[in-house]
Amino acid sequence: MFRSVRSKLLAGIIIPLVIFYGMVALIEMRRQRNHDIHYTEQLKEEAAKRRAEQIDSELARISANLRVLKDYIEAHPDATTDELHWFFSRYVRGNPQLLGIFIAYDPEHNINRKDKILNVYREEGTIKTHMLGGEYDYSRDIYLIPKLTKMQFWSEPYINIEPAKQFICTFSVPFFFDDKFAGCLVADISLEKIRQFVQSNLPDNSQFAVISPKGSIISDSDPELEMNETIFSLAEWYERGELAQWGYQLLRGDDTRIRLAAVNNSQPEKMIWNNKEPVWIIPARIKETNWTLIVATNENVILQPTYERLKQRVYIFIVVLLVIIAIVCFASLRLNTELKYLTDFASELAKGNLNAKVKGKHSEDEFGHLADTFDKMSTELKASINRLVLETEARKTIEGELQAARKIQLSLLPRTFPAFPDRAEFDLYAKNEPATFIAGDFYDFFFINENTIAFTIADVSGHGIPAALFMAVSRTAIRNSAARNNCAVRNNCDIKNNSAKEIMSSVDSLLMSNNDDCMFVTAFFGMYDVSTGELCYVNAGHNPPYVLRSDGSITSLPATGPIMAVVDDAQYDENCIVLAPNDVIVTFTDGVTEAHMRNSSANWKKSKDGLFGEQRLEELIQEVHTGTAKEITDAIFAAVTEHDCGEHQDDITVLVLKRNPV
Repeated sequence: MFRSVRSKLLAGIIIPLVIFYGMVALIEMRRQRNHDIHYTEQLKEEAAKRRAEQIDSELARISANLRVLKDYIEAHPDATTDELHWFFSRYVRGNPQLLGIFIAYDPEHNINRKDKILNVYREEGTIKTHMLGGEYDYSRDIYLIPKLTKMQFWSEPYINIEPAKQFICTFSVPFFFDDKFAGCLVADISLEKIRQFVQSNLPDNSQFAVISPKGSIISDSDPELEMNETIFSLAEWYERGELAQWGYQLLRGDDTRIRLAAVNNSQPEKMIWNNKEPVWIIPARIKETNWTLIVATNENVILQPTYERLKQRVYIFIVVLLVIIAIVCFASLRLNTELKYLTDFASELAKGNLNAKVKGKHSEDEFGHLADTFDKMSTELKASINRLVLETEARKTIEGELQAARKIQLSLLPRTFPAFPDRAEFDLYAKNEPATFIAGDFYDFFFINENTIAFTIADVSGHGIPAALFMAVSRTAIRNSAARNNCAVRNNCDIKNNSAKEIMSSVDSLLMSNNDDCMFVTAFFGMYDVSTGELCYVNAGHNPPYVLRSDGSITSLPATGPIMAVVDDAQYDENCIVLAPNDVIVTFTDGVTEAHMRNSSANWKKSKDGLFGEQRLEELIQEVHTGTAKEITDAIFAAVTEHDCGEHQDDITVLVLKRNPV
C-alpha cells in the first residue's frame, strides 16, 4: 500500500496526526458537551424557576386576597348579604382573573341564615349575584376537603363551558366562628393568562408545560393535550416507559431533570412527549398549588455551539493538513531525486559494475554523506573482492593440501574390514573421525607372529598438522619397535625383548629425543594370542579400555605407566588377562567420553556437565556387547553423534576386539 517514500512520509505524519487530533477533539468535545449541557441546564433551571415564581406569585396574590376576605368574614360572622356582596364585587372587579366568588355557610353551624350560599360572579363584563339557597352540593371536594383538613385547597384545573369555554381552577379556603368550622370561601380563577404566559416559549424554541399534582397536562404548546391527557396516558400511548417512571418521581416530589432519548415511531412529533430528537426536561415547582412547571430544550440546540466549534476546528485541521501534505510532497521530490541516484548506483553494483559511482552533485546532508559512503564502498568492495579471490584461492590450496594430508593419514591406518577374514578366532573393527581435517588420534593392528596380533590406540596432544605429524612418528615408532623385537624372537633371542613393556619403553625413548615442542602421546598397546585368548598390555596414561565378559560384567584396564614422550627413562608395567569366548575389549580416546552435549532432546539423566561420560559409555557397551565388533563401534559413534549433533570438539577413535568361540 505504502510503496513510495512520499506515501510513507505522508502516512507516517498524517496517520499519527489524525489519531492524535481526533483523540484531542473527542476529549475536548466531550468536555465541551458536558459544559454546554450543564450551563444550559442552569440557564433553563433559572428560567423555569423565574416563570414558576411569577405564576406562583400571581396565584399567591389571589389566594392572599381571598384570605383577607376570609379574615373579614371571621371578624363579622353576622355580616349581611349586602355587605358580603359589596366586598365580593369589589374583589372580583379588582382581579380580572377572578371569575367569581361564592361563600358556602355550613348548614350545621348557620341554621338561621337564609343566604347560606352566596355567589358573586362575572358575566359579560358585569358583576352578578346569585343565591343558591339549599341547592349546593356540600360533598364536593372544594367544600369537603377544606372542611376535613381545615386547610386551603386548590382543585385540579378543568374546562368551563358556560358562559364561554375557558380553563378554570377553583381555590377554596375554610373560615371558622369561635374556632369551629363555619363554611368555605371559594373562588373560580381563570387560567388563560397563566396559559398564555406559559406558552410564550423561549428564543431557543424551548417549550413550557404545566402539570397538576395528579399528572394532568394543565398547559402545553399543543392545546389538544391540555386537560385531556396525563403524563401516564402519554407515556402509554407513545410507549415511553422512562417518561412514566419520571412522572412517578415527579408526583412524589422529586424534581429530577431527565434526558429523553429520541424515539422513532409513526406517531406525530411532540417535542416534550414524543420527541424525534433528544430533549432535556427541567422541572420547577409552583409552591402555591403544588403544580410543576417544566421546560424542554432540544439537545441539538444545546450542543449547537459545540458543533460549531468542532466544525471550525475541523476546517482548521484540514487547512493545516493540506499545508503539511504540500510540504511533504515538495520535500519528497528532492528525496526521490537523491534516492533515484542511489538506486541507480545499487542497480549497477548489483550487475557487477564495481566501477559504478553515485550520479549527481552530492549535497552536504545525510543523503550526500550516504552517496560519498556508497562511492567509497564500491572502491573498497572492489579491493575486498580482489583480496577475497586471493584468499579463496589460498584457502582452496590449503584445503587441498589438508585433504591430501588426511588421505595420507588414512592410508597409514588399516581401513579394510574384516581385516583378517581367514582368522575366525577373533573379530576386530576400528574407526576414526577427526575434529578437523587432520586427526591426532590413531589406531593400528598387525600380526607379530602366526598367533599373536598387536594392536594399539593412541591420542596425540593437540590437533591439526603438528598432531598428525607426531601421530605418524608415533605409529611408525611402535611398528618398528614391534618389528625389531619380533625379529629377535625369530632368531631365538630372549623372550623378554618381545614383551609389550619393552616395546613401549623403546617407543618412549625414541619419542623423547628431539621433542622440542614438548608434545606427548597417551597410548594403549596390547599383544593378543588368538589361540589362547591371552592379552598382555601396557596402558601409557590412556583412557582405561573396558573388558566386557560374556555374562555382561565389565572391568577396566587402568594405566600401567605414564604418558609417553614426557619422562626420561619412563618405566612401564605389563599386565596380562585372558579373554574367554564372546569376551570383548573396547578401547577408545577421550573424544568419546568428553563429547559435549549439543541437543537437549539427547539429554542423559546421568551425564555430568553436559559430557557424554564414562557411565553412559559403560551402560551403552553393556547393552550392545553381544553384537559384532563393527556393531559395537557403530553404536558408540551413533550415540556420541546424537549427543553432540556431529559437532565433535575432539578427535574420536574406537577399536573393538572380540574373541569368537571356535
